Amino acid sequence: MSFNKFIYWLLYLQYSVLLARFLRGQLQPVVFSLSWSLKSLAKILCIYM
Repeated sequence: MSFNKFIYWLLYLQYSVLLARFLRGQLQPVVFSLSWSLKSLAKILCIYM
């Protein structure tokens, strides 16, 4: 699996989780989860670059 496909898959996963939580009305954990995922994504990018 290529690196770009991995990134797209990760973003898709985050989006589906975010959507599911938003529909249940849990907005605060979503914001926290999103910021955490962006930090982890930045770490992954730093490792690969």
